[in-house]
Amino acid sequence: MKKKHFLATLLAATVLSTGAVNAAYDSCDSCYDPCEMDSCFGGFEIGADFLYWKLCLDDLNYSTSYQTNFTPASTGTLLFDQSGTNNYLCSDWKPGFRVFLAKDNVFCDWDLIASYAWINHCNSSSSSVTENGVLQPTLIHPNALLAPAGDSGVASVSASLDVTYQTFDVLFASDYCFRQCHNFKPFFGVTGVFLDQDFNSSWEKNDADENSEGTTKWSGEYSGYGLKMGTEYSLSICDGFSMYANASGSITVGDQSSSVAFAKTDNDANTSWQAAIKEEECVFVPGYNIGVGFQYDSCLCDMEYSARLGYEFVQLHNVNNQRHYNSGEVSEFSSSSSSTLATLGYHGINVGVSVTF
Repeated sequence: MKKKHFLATLLAATVLSTGAVNAAYDSCDSCYDPCEMDSCFGGFEIGADFLYWKLCLDDLNYSTSYQTNFTPASTGTLLFDQSGTNNYLCSDWKPGFRVFLAKDNVFCDWDLIASYAWINHCNSSSSSVTENGVLQPTLIHPNALLAPAGDSGVASVSASLDVTYQTFDVLFASDYCFRQCHNFKPFFGVTGVFLDQDFNSSWEKNDADENSEGTTKWSGEYSGYGLKMGTEYSLSICDGFSMYANASGSITVGDQSSSVAFAKTDNDANTSWQAAIKEEECVFVPGYNIGVGFQYDSCLCDMEYSARLGYEFVQLHNVNNQRHYNSGEVSEFSSSSSSTLATLGYHGINVGVSVTF
């Protein structure tokens, strides 16, 4: 399904761009030119967008809460009824920014656009054992030396997430008219994606059987470079106002590195245990971006300025994530899930302004 979404995005962008080029031979005038004059300084445009996005990242469960209801045999049936809930760390809406610089007509009516975007998400959550319930951390290694003893669970589990997303684009773009008031702008070029992730968890157990605590600290980094292509469509509604929609696909290749450290301290026995694992590999990360919005153009002091409000989606596949270890045997310490199962996405609003001079 992931490959189908990505290929569909690229196909749609290619079809729209090709159709726009063929339609460009139709004679049509611009619906609205705020300044009605050529730029005096070479057609530069600078702009900035305020981003208010929500992070959506899978596989962020850090504990499980469950209860067992016991019906004694004296009632006629011996029944164990278990119900549980996986506790996830959910991200809030966070601010970010995007800036860009464009130069008109650098080569045969093709513009050059350079942009950079940044956003950081940091959240934390915790869960505590309930009356007659059991709480188990899920990010610990199941090795017997690390896990809490038996099935009695722990008193509390906490987790924190810190994700920094950065990207840059250097694109060539060209405007094509499709009848009056309709405009296509295909683009292509190079892109870079940088991801820094930290996903940490800690637990405590304090009862008659054991007084202990432990931590799991995971960090992952990805730096990739590749190609990006897409198109933007705009429709002029009335003087100065227009609506737009854009779609693009990209694929980057780069190195991802990650490390995880487990630790446990038994306060009763005055002993401790710790382990650390590091890895690095080369991976491909495909992604796509779609957005819609409204824009207003006007003129002030012979300079054209624009204000826009939009909503967009960003999604990356094959992103590195913390492994889940499924064997407690020392001889099978490396038995785990894949390190590139995560799908990372953002969605939210963008509010921006730009000036052309």
